[in-house]
Amino acid sequence: MLRAFERQNAGGDIYEILHDDVRWTIVNGRTYLSKAEFLAEGSAPILDRLASTLVMTIRDLWADDDTVIIRFDGDATAIDGIAYHNEYCWVWRLRGGRVVRCHAFLDMIAVRELVDRVELP
Repeated sequence: MLRAFERQNAGGDIYEILHDDVRWTIVNGRTYLSKAEFLAEGSAPILDRLASTLVMTIRDLWADDDTVIIRFDGDATAIDGIAYHNEYCWVWRLRGGRVVRCHAFLDMIAVRELVDRVELP
């Protein structure tokens, strides 16, 4: 799991760790019922507006059996040159080394500001 964060910060894709049938819930938002749906509709509106890698700095990590809780900061530069910052907390349930369930807590105001401000090319 830490390797997934290392891959992300090196310019890779943290979402490689997701099971194809992951159930990803953005708390106070929407639930996505597959990896493909989450990538297209959940993460793309953020990542497509970034000019740099979203660097994920882990602040806290707790693990108990198949459950992992990761609190981290996400920082990048948007394609308009303005910094993007968000604080995240993901609660993962793992099976076979893959994330099968996630509850994601994040600052939706920061996301909305990014999406409203930055038009896609």
